[in-house]
Amino acid sequence: LRSRHQEDMVIEREKKTTLAQKHKNYMHLIEEKRKSGSLDSTYEDQYALAFEISEAARAVYDEMVEQVRRIVEEKFREHFISMHWDKGFIREVTIDNAFNVRVIKNDGFPLVPSEGERLCMALAFSFALTEISNYSLPIVIDTPMGRLNKDVMSNVTQNIVDLVLHKKESDSQQQIVMLMTETEFNKETEKILLEASTRVMDIVTDKNIAVSEVVEHGGK
Repeated sequence: LRSRHQEDMVIEREKKTTLAQKHKNYMHLIEEKRKSGSLDSTYEDQYALAFEISEAARAVYDEMVEQVRRIVEEKFREHFISMHWDKGFIREVTIDNAFNVRVIKNDGFPLVPSEGERLCMALAFSFALTEISNYSLPIVIDTPMGRLNKDVMSNVTQNIVDLVLHKKESDSQQQIVMLMTETEFNKETEKILLEASTRVMDIVTDKNIAVSEVVEHGGK
């Protein structure tokens, strides 16, 4: 899985390389001026202070990114394992500094995810970001479980319900809209959604006039 953060990390590394080169060039220039006796000590002190502030700010930024990475890794692991159909199949789930996801199986080899597993990973990553952010923006998912078997559909549905209920308990509002096919909206997923008092709507199409309308589930 790739994220916008990975692109930002590449840009950040390039900035660090450029800044390090500029600092090296400037220190060389200061040394040359010192040797020639034309160095202004006040200017040198100001540069040294500015460089220290820059390094301190960068250290704070790096620590904040690391804190976010650790939390995303923890939340992603929780969601992905709870969605997976074989709970004992996974040994380790990690997210590196570039926010690349790596899943290790019990045999020690990295997981080559199936289409269904990739879908679960994408959902788990999205839910992890939603949980740690200070925003509760609406999430709209079209055919969220199209490639999953029935057991995993139930796991994913329960994860979504738990996420919404967790937000509600923390006095935050989280709206997730799932556009589900008849295959996805089976007896198991219907039961989970209705028991959680979620609002379930049907899209009813009048084929005679080619018009669709949204009605309460079970209504006519």
